[in-house]
Amino acid sequence: MIQVYHVYQQCDQDGGNSVGISRAPGRRTQIQLAADGRWSISTVTESALPGRVASLLRRRHKLLASEFFFDEDSGKFTKEHPDFQSSKGDKRSNFVLFALPPDIESAIDALEAMALERGLTNLFATEREWINKQLRSTTFLVAGTEKPEWALLIAELAFINGWTVSPSRQGMPATQPSMDPIRWASWLSSFFQLDCVTAAQVRLRMSSGELLTPTVDAALNELPIDLF
Repeated sequence: MIQVYHVYQQCDQDGGNSVGISRAPGRRTQIQLAADGRWSISTVTESALPGRVASLLRRRHKLLASEFFFDEDSGKFTKEHPDFQSSKGDKRSNFVLFALPPDIESAIDALEAMALERGLTNLFATEREWINKQLRSTTFLVAGTEKPEWALLIAELAFINGWTVSPSRQGMPATQPSMDPIRWASWLSSFFQLDCVTAAQVRLRMSSGELLTPTVDAALNELPIDLF
């Protein structure tokens, strides 16, 4: 579970020798982050909290104004939820959309299954990094601006299951990408080159051609047998 931390940092340090204490009352989580990047985790009881804070202040730690998350992948306190970090642990300043499933573990399994079912079997290294990043998600499924495939997959899964989907820009179609490929291509073209979007739709079998194929097959099946 991702927690929010109050962070105390030594006044003569920049980005090191910090201590984060989780905000939620009760048995609190404490993370000590050394200047060399090493970190350790422990707990602090509610009764011991005042003494712990007083000790930090005596050792010239200052409470930072902002509250932070802690990203275990990068070993850093961050203002950005770890699920919104890039697959390499860097801050992601832009994203296309994100979904909020009720059960993140089941959602991750479903996302990986859909990626394979939709044809993402021969993954590039960067695509495997993204899949691995989703496997570590705790709350959100996030589609960044690296590739249009991620937005198409997450949106498809979210609309099928009725999850909340939040876009970073207005105008996102209110239906599955596979059911309205033209409008999805138009909207995603504000993030990616249009030819990249259409190539992703073909790769994931979410193109206009895929949408028309069942209609054509159904029409042929209704023709009299003696025509063949």
